[in-house]
This record gives sequence, C-alpha cells and structure tokens, in this order.
Amino acid sequence: MTVNESLWALGHKLNKLRLNKGYTLQEVAEALGFSAAFLSMVENGRSGISFSNLQKLLAFYGSTIADLAEKKDPYGRVVRLEQAASLGYHQEGVEALLLVRDTINRAIEPIYFRLQPGAVVGYMQHEGEEFGFVLEGTLEVSLIDPESENEEVYIIEKGDTVYYPSTMKHRYTNIGNRVAIFLAAVTPSTF
Repeated sequence: MTVNESLWALGHKLNKLRLNKGYTLQEVAEALGFSAAFLSMVENGRSGISFSNLQKLLAFYGSTIADLAEKKDPYGRVVRLEQAASLGYHQEGVEALLLVRDTINRAIEPIYFRLQPGAVVGYMQHEGEEFGFVLEGTLEVSLIDPESENEEVYIIEKGDTVYYPSTMKHRYTNIGNRVAIFLAAVTPSTF
C-alpha cells in the first residue's frame, strides 16, 4: 500500500467513525482545537495526522487504534505487517503500525515504528511502562522526569533496548542517515 493509499484508508475510517457518532467536522474541530479544514484534509487522505492528535481524535470518538484495523482473524492472534493498522504518521517521516488488534482487551500494545532520517516521535507521556527495541538504525531517546524536569538522553542502535515508565516525557529521534526501525511495547494499552 502506498503512502497516498494509506492516508486515504485512514481518512476514510476516521470519516466513518465521525459520521457514525453523528458529529460534524465543525463540532469535532471546536471540541479538540483543530481546524475543520485540517480534519477535512485528513478524512479525504490529503494530509497525515500526528500520533498525539490521532489519539485525541479517537478518544473523542470513544475509539482506539484497533478500531482502525482490518479484522480478518476472528481471534485477533495474527497481524501481518502489511495488514497492521496505520497510525497516520506518513507526512512527518514516521510510519507507525499497531501490531495487535483489540487493544482494549490487551495488557500490552506493540507498535512498529519506521522513521526517516531526522524524523521525530514525541514528546509523549501517558500512564504505564514502555519498552523499545531497535531493529535498524540509530535513535536518540530523550526521557524527561515530570517532577524534576531532569532529562536523560540515550543513543541506541540495532539490537539495543530501552525501558522506562511512560509517565516520563519521551521522544525518539532518528539521528542516523538511513531509516530507523524500532518496536515499542506499551502497558497498559493506552492508544
């Protein structure tokens, strides 16, 4: 699936969620502080959406990332990478794919990230714990303690892992000159 096809598929699903809830673009825009034009562009596949804004939008609809996934396995045990639900990061040089269905009934939420050189994921902050494993490339991981505001910075490469409480503000940056790929596992499921 191309980037344009992925953006269109994500937009179509978000449009369907909004319409099923009975909201207008303007109502959603006002509730979340987005512009109606931006939401329209996302729903029509002409714009990506950041992970944090996608989270806000889905929470507003009472939905999760899993609601965007194609459900071919009735038990939700197998997710093929090419069938994983996209989190819509394409425009920002980040591809993020949910590697499990039905996150509401799961304790762990695995996500596959593919970052172009210079691309950034975060800062994010949420309840729970998080684990990251680098499959390819070099990443800078920044962790900020929410109470002291002390920052920890780590450079991790292929084969390295990082583990931290998700209540720390966290950011991943591809500091290499090639694509970086990493897996993140979050518990409890929050996206």
